[in-house]
Amino acid sequence: MKNYHARGVTKDGKPIFSEDHEHQLVAAWLNAHGIFWIHAPNGGSRNVIEAKKLKRMGVKAGVCDFIIFDPPPLVRDTVGAVFELKALDGRSPTAEQMQFMHAMAERNWAVCWDKGSEAAIKWLSEYCGYGRRRR
Repeated sequence: MKNYHARGVTKDGKPIFSEDHEHQLVAAWLNAHGIFWIHAPNGGSRNVIEAKKLKRMGVKAGVCDFIIFDPPPLVRDTVGAVFELKALDGRSPTAEQMQFMHAMAERNWAVCWDKGSEAAIKWLSEYCGYGRRRR
């Protein structure tokens, strides 16, 4: 993994890394635990033609960063989990992201958003129960 440098620190002294770096840390954790998941690459900059083409192909605004297809071991009656990850100094989710999470919760998916990979991994392991046992 690329060696990232913190771009600042939080009030409690935690280093602030880019959202890309935080994503890579969560991705590595999910992979290390054999969890079946994907990252939805909806972000980034695209030219107008490419953006229109992707929209016609079904790309939806607001899809969460992480879509986990394995049911969470500790969350009863759920299909899978979605997580929206922000950098420690990032903004809150957009209205579209909140709508997506609400729609997924209505369909029995565990949903969460938070700032930083540490919080994401804590939710995935402690609330959902991922990483405790291999499937």
